[in-house]
Amino acid sequence: MADRSSPVRERLLDVTIELIDEFGVDGVRLRDVMDRSGVTNGSLYWEFTNRRALIDAALAERYVRRLAERTEEAFAHVDTTENGIGSMLAPMIDAFAESAESELRAARADRVTVLAAALGDERLAQQVGQAQAEQITRLTELVADLQGRGRVTTDVSARSVALLVQVVSVGLSALDLPGPGVHEDWREIVAYVATQLRHDL
Repeated sequence: MADRSSPVRERLLDVTIELIDEFGVDGVRLRDVMDRSGVTNGSLYWEFTNRRALIDAALAERYVRRLAERTEEAFAHVDTTENGIGSMLAPMIDAFAESAESELRAARADRVTVLAAALGDERLAQQVGQAQAEQITRLTELVADLQGRGRVTTDVSARSVALLVQVVSVGLSALDLPGPGVHEDWREIVAYVATQLRHDL
């Protein structure tokens, strides 16, 4: 089996992600991947057994990168002296409120595709699982800091709150299907949870 961190594999993933971003999954052709990456047919198939394996790995890698970016954005977004947990949940509320935008829906659809693929592929499961574990750790640190500043209740553990934030962000995908009319209900329950978690009321 090929090395997970081989330069060839990384180049193939980078190029495939670029092509997915440009043309969508259906527009990715192996010939274009090889031409743009400079990788031969033999090397491509040494790293990936088929096109689906390459696409799944690229979607997983993109998911991992975006998950890391979102986690760091959450750190940057939270005002630890004013808004606390409500500020951390606000981006999720906004993301759902704008779910009619096809780009956001596509991003959530990709997330579901990645998680489904990871369930059947040990390599992808490890990659995605590690990224999610890192996000939980970072979010736990953030919540613990807010608790230490008296902005978030200590009635629940920092890790429990971090898990809630992660599960909610993943679960938003399921709310794309019911159609219009659910976003107000969604805003209501998230606002309620945020209020319950705040310690400064």
